[in-house]
Amino acid sequence: MPDLPEIAEEAYRQDPDPEMFLAIYELLKQTFAEIRDESGRGYNASRAYQSLYRNGARESVRRAILNPNADGFGRVGDAGRLDLSYEWFALNPRWAFAETIRERAWSKLNPELRSL
Repeated sequence: MPDLPEIAEEAYRQDPDPEMFLAIYELLKQTFAEIRDESGRGYNASRAYQSLYRNGARESVRRAILNPNADGFGRVGDAGRLDLSYEWFALNPRWAFAETIRERAWSKLNPELRSL
């Protein structure tokens, strides 16, 4: 088993896609450490981690992308690091997200398409 905090271990074991779970966990660690450093804003991603542990990796990404009020996207955008967003992650063909999720991710990443 990978080195995870105790709170994440059970969620990791139960996730239908443990490889994606680890990828999201590492993305969260990297993203929010960098955002905190770059923006100087105290953002600890507790909601993102809670969603990951409660809903699993794929569902957490899906919910974040579809939620118009999720503030994580705005935080990574403000820090100039959209490459660390769930939207960017979902566009990676490796993870095979549904086309509707990929389209929504694409529209959030492209300002010209945001009004659609």
